[in-house]
This record gives sequence, C-alpha cells and structure tokens, in this order.
Amino acid sequence: MAQLSVIIRPLVLRVLDDELIVERASSAIPGSLLVDDELIVGLVRSPDATTIVRRTEPGDPPVATWRAVYAEAGHALDLPGVLVGVLAPLANAGIEVFVLSTIDRDLVLVPTDRVADAADALRLAGHTVAPRA
Repeated sequence: MAQLSVIIRPLVLRVLDDELIVERASSAIPGSLLVDDELIVGLVRSPDATTIVRRTEPGDPPVATWRAVYAEAGHALDLPGVLVGVLAPLANAGIEVFVLSTIDRDLVLVPTDRVADAADALRLAGHTVAPRA
C-alpha cells in the first residue's frame, strides 16, 4: 500500500457538544425543513443521494451518533492540506469519519464512542484539542 506524506499544520480544535445523526434523506425534503429546522447541521446532495446531518432529539431510535471536531480558526480555500492534516491521523488510528465543509472550516465527524481516541490521535499529530467546556 502506498503511503501519503502529509505536512501537518497544527490547528486548535475542539469537540462540539451536540450528538449528531447522519442519515439518508427521503427523496422529497420540504424546503421549510432546510430553512427553519434548527436540528439540521448539514445537507449534502449528490446525483445519487441526499444526506442529512442533524442533532439528536428525544424519541430518536437508537442509532450510532457522531460528534464534530471543529477548528477554532478558519483557513483560506487556497491553502492545501488542512483537511488531510486532520484526516490522516484519524485514518492512521482506524477512526471512521464523515466530513462537512464550509467556505473556511470543516466539521470532521467521528463516532461518539471514539471521541477520546480521536482527540489522542490528533494531539499526537501536533494539534491542540481543547477540552470540552
């Protein structure tokens, strides 16, 4: 297997408090859901599927939940390698991820039960992971 050489740009990261669910959306999503629903964290549409990332709420069936790792400061779009500098240590630690990106930052979701492992892997790679408030 080929190895990837990555230059890690140390980031100050924090783990957000909300537990999140990643789910496939039905083909018909009301527009009001996307605008008014405070539960929706992200929506990704591709030619084959629509995925919703949302906060958990009372009454949800038991499913795997995720927590978001988020950089304290943004970065320019033309700065290469920022995301891979977070993903590579997580991949090396065997931690699965789901990523949502904004114009200047990324939400890197890790399974709730692997948050401590993710924080350890990121610290070993040179990142600062702020303790939960």
